[in-house]
Amino acid sequence: MQKTSEYGGINQEARSASNSGQIGVVWRRSDFRESSRLITLLTPDRGRLTTLGKGAYRPASQCLGRIDFLNLVEVKLSRGNLPVLHRVKVLHEPRRLREPKRYRAASYLSELFDSAFLPTRADPQMFDLLVGGIRLLERCSPRQLTQILLGIELRFLHEQGLLAPLVACRQCGQSMSQKDLYSTSQQPGLLCADHTTDRSNPISARTLEWLDTINQSPGRAWPSLPPPPRPAIGLLGRWISNAMERQPASRQAAYRD
Repeated sequence: MQKTSEYGGINQEARSASNSGQIGVVWRRSDFRESSRLITLLTPDRGRLTTLGKGAYRPASQCLGRIDFLNLVEVKLSRGNLPVLHRVKVLHEPRRLREPKRYRAASYLSELFDSAFLPTRADPQMFDLLVGGIRLLERCSPRQLTQILLGIELRFLHEQGLLAPLVACRQCGQSMSQKDLYSTSQQPGLLCADHTTDRSNPISARTLEWLDTINQSPGRAWPSLPPPPRPAIGLLGRWISNAMERQPASRQAAYRD
């Protein structure tokens, strides 16, 4: 029996439906010569994949109306350094992300995941997170978008190998039940009073417990969790900025009420 995705099953359902095609998320599109387009897909088994849609603007094209941003598609490709699209089947079109608040969240996802997929490098877990995250942003209520984004950020850091312990000092391992913990801007994770020189960002036990709960919960359960404490947004923002080595330009808008 095939294991279902922790985010609701859409990724596994898509893979099960595909017998011979390549599954991918439409990521980039650009014009190529007069009537063709270069189409970048994010895929679970081939990473970032650039393809050519010949005659993409023609009325009979397989690409017409099917290669919208973040569409989950199944494509048939030729062999070669620049594969040509011969068939495009839309498996899922996330239309609800056109709503302003959801669109801002999806725009942030595109910035967050852009550097996570490399050409030819398989990363099915990161692909599952991307597709599952898109589906969760569609399904949740507007008031739940914040906790969905925080859950995605935690999983993103975990898949990148950058998620430090959430309820313990990363230096000595002492938990928040033993000592107060503090956030630092230099590295992700937390430090106790004995191992930090900056005590300006104490993190409450409530914030850490909430983050630990969402981190240990399957993605499909995130919408049912209680709303996050506000400091969780700032804490994850510092960790994400450290991981990306810059402040994501679209993050602030994504979290705006």
